[in-house]
Formats: sequence, C-alpha cells, structure tokens
Amino acid sequence: MGLISTAGPILHRRQFLETAGWACAAARRTFVGAAALSAQDLRCEYAHDPLGVEALRPRLSWVPYSVRRGDAQSAYQILVASSPARLAADRGDLWDSGRMSGMESAHIAYAGRSLESRLACYWKVRLWDRDGNASQWSAPARWEMGLLHPSDWSAQWLCAARFAESRSTRMDPAPYFRREFSIDGAVRWARAYISGLGYYELYLNGAKVGDHVLSPNQTDYDRRSLKMLAYPFDDRTSKRVLYVTYDVTAHLQSGRNAVGVILGNGWYNMRDRVAEGWMWYGAPRFILQIEIQCADGSSRRICSDTTWKVTTAGPLLYNGIFAGERYDARLELGDWAAPGYDDAAWEGAVLAGFRPVPCMRNARRRTR
Repeated sequence: MGLISTAGPILHRRQFLETAGWACAAARRTFVGAAALSAQDLRCEYAHDPLGVEALRPRLSWVPYSVRRGDAQSAYQILVASSPARLAADRGDLWDSGRMSGMESAHIAYAGRSLESRLACYWKVRLWDRDGNASQWSAPARWEMGLLHPSDWSAQWLCAARFAESRSTRMDPAPYFRREFSIDGAVRWARAYISGLGYYELYLNGAKVGDHVLSPNQTDYDRRSLKMLAYPFDDRTSKRVLYVTYDVTAHLQSGRNAVGVILGNGWYNMRDRVAEGWMWYGAPRFILQIEIQCADGSSRRICSDTTWKVTTAGPLLYNGIFAGERYDARLELGDWAAPGYDDAAWEGAVLAGFRPVPCMRNARRRTR
C-alpha cells in the first residue's frame, strides 16, 4: 500500500528512504545528552495500583523501555511519597532510594519508613541509560496498604441461623444478607474489606461490586478436622483466610444506602463429593468492613454484625464445586440489595463463632 501525499503523486521508494533516514538521524541527535530510556508498566506486588497490600516491604517492578537499539538501564532511583503533591515536587518523604547502580527492574523491595494500615503510597522511577544519561521521571503509580493488625477489624463473622454444623451431605440454599445505612454528605473515598467462606458476591445499592467470580481464593482453613479421609495426611500447613479490598467510592451516595452479600459453599463447605472423605469445615460465613470518609472530614464504618438480616428463600437453591448450581428464577428477590427493600420477612443474621486473626492475608483484588 502506497503513501498518499496531498501535494503530489505517490512518494517514490528513494524519496521515502531518504525521508526515513533523515528522521532517524534527527532522533539520534535528539537523544545526545539525554536518556532515550524510560520506566513503564509500574507494578507493586505484581499488580497495577493495588489496594490492600499487606507486605511490609512491597516489591516494586517496572519495564525499562528505549527507542534506541542496544540501550540498557545502568541505574535507577525510586521515590515514594505520602501524597501526589509531594511526589510531584520530587519529595520522597516515605522513601528516596537515591541513585542505585544496576539493571534490576523487578522485585525491588521497599526500604523506606514503616508502613501503616490504610496508608496510600505514591511512587515513580527514573532510570539512567548505558551512557549515564538520566531519564525523565515515570508516570506516577500508587499502592494502598491493607488492614495490617487484628485490631483494625471491627466486623464480625456472620452466617444464617438455619445452617448447622452437621454430618449431613445436604447443602441448604444460598443465604442472602442485607443491611441499610445512611451517609450524611458527599463521599470522598470508601473502601470495602470482605472475605467469604466459601465464596461471596458483594452488592451496593443494587449493583454488584467487582467483575470477578469465585472470590476469595481457596486456602487451607483454620483448625481443620477432616473425617473419613481416603488418604489421611499430617496437615501442618499454616492456616489463613484471604480477604479482598475494593474501592467502592462510586457505589455510595449521600442519604440512604444498602449493602448485600450472597454466600456460596465453595471449598469451605464442599459436601457434594465424599469419595475422598468429609471435606467440609462449617456453614458458609462472611466478614465485611466498609470504611467511609466524607468530604466534610467525618468518617463512618459499616460492619457485618447482628444488625444484618438474612434469608435462604432466594433463587439459588443449590451450589457446589462439583455439581454446579440449581437456580429457580421464580424465587428471585427483586431489588434485595437496594435501599427501601421490604425485608420484614427476613431473619436476623447470627455470629459464626470466630474472629479475624493475625495470619489473615489479603488477596489484593481491587476494582475502580
């Protein structure tokens, strides 16, 4: 396909090559004394702008990129700041690595001030090329710390009252939980921290939060007492539960709001296959904490507790890892996760009997 000129005929091959050669020469002159190198694709703990990071020394990575053939990173500098304004002013009040010689661009462990729960960290990188020329600073990136201490949690684990810790392989319909709350004024930012055992779906004001399914990831659950195993084993693995952090600012509104959670059995309450043994740990349960900062400086915390209501009269009659799910659309609950819904026939949720522990770890899922 030819190159079309509005001022004349199609360019000849010789003209094109001469033009291209002049452009390359001009580009080479441009990079004399200035780095053609730049840091791109900044990541923290393998993710772009992650929320809920729990690593006390998060690992930072980037991709060195150059338009000059044979170029290479010879050094780097990382700035981490507690605000976008400080970062824009090249003030790394959390960490300034200084110039560090080397080609490393992955798994650079943070080595600055101690990081606190919920702290937002803003960072950028500049590089030096093979000739020792410094690049421009990269575009800024960020990460946000999670809930690092058990005392950060006010929420409690909830389940439906009708579920019993039994030996039966029967699985009850999925429980639907809801609660309404009010917010006075505009929301500046809000985070939701949630874990479900086995799986959960989170809703705010009628809309599902996030676009992923089968959350959180499966782990080795606390104090397992597996019976009738076909191949017993000495389980000495560390016990932990994963939670997920969401940015839910856009989901909330001034005035009345509603939050809802659906629970699935997942691997935590896997009763639909018993060939290998009784591999279930208890009734489905969840823990949720929503932290809200308003524009006027006030704050609000919405937690899972006994003020929530629950029903098992919804359409999700059966769900299992091996056998799938059975859904009866005739039993749909309408706008059950929206404010103003009539839940007079719903029951009160009950405490599930255990609280978060220090070994809780964050799955680092997020949504914007």
